[in-house]
Amino acid sequence: MRALRNGLGIVLITATLLGASVSSAGVDINIRLPSVRIELRDPPPPLRDEWVPKARRGYIWHPGYWRWDAYDARGDRGDWVWVPGVWLRERPGRVWLYGGWQQRDERWIYEPGHWTRGTGDWRAHQRREWDRWAHERERQHDEWAREQRAREERIREHEAREREQRQWQEEQRERERAEERAREQERREAQWREEERRRQEIAQREHELRERERQQSEFRRREEERERREGVQREHARREAEQRDRQAQEVMRRERDRLREEAERRERERRDAELRQREDTRRHLPNQPGRDPNGAAARM
Repeated sequence: MRALRNGLGIVLITATLLGASVSSAGVDINIRLPSVRIELRDPPPPLRDEWVPKARRGYIWHPGYWRWDAYDARGDRGDWVWVPGVWLRERPGRVWLYGGWQQRDERWIYEPGHWTRGTGDWRAHQRREWDRWAHERERQHDEWAREQRAREERIREHEAREREQRQWQEEQRERERAEERAREQERREAQWREEERRRQEIAQREHELRERERQQSEFRRREEERERREGVQREHARREAEQRDRQAQEVMRRERDRLREEAERRERERRDAELRQREDTRRHLPNQPGRDPNGAAARM
């Protein structure tokens, strides 16, 4: 016995050879059919609708079936292979029990066909076996069809769920994109508001700067006007001071002239008085010898 593990399950194979005579397409062929018992977790594919030829005397029709190849020639993972039906030569007194896939618990087991000893009319026994196998084949076919429909339904439900999942994911991505666009819009609006605030601040600062410059210019203009008025006032005061100085100097000059004239007048008067006094003195006093009458005047 050999255990093989693959994607479909664990395969247990026990092979024994049975001798049989097979004829296909009117040609007698002697082959030895293997007896294989296989256990799988997954069911085989549905049976094919195989054409069954007319009955032949001395032969039993062995229908086609699905065979599991654990590995192919390249060593890849196994797969299902359809084995077509063949004619088996009858064995008098023996009945061919048809094999097939049987479900037991959660496993599918292939029971190979084999010869067994017949009881009573072995031909009638063989017909009953054929009817039993045909009924079992039809039942399996219906069961497999139901399973196939259920599997297709599950596949459709799975695809529907996948579509719903993809739709939900697409909606989620669309919501995320919408949220991202909204965040981007908010970011742009915030950036625009920040730029607008900065522009307003810049405009406000420029306005304040212009206002400050205007005030400074007005202040300078007023200062210049004040300085000009003060300059005019200073010039006027200077001119008035100069005028007063000139007037004072003129007054002083006139006063000096008056004083000088007064001093000259007084000096003339004094001289005139002295001259009159000498004249008076010469008239009243006689001439004395040795005295110069003009001595006093000479000394003077």
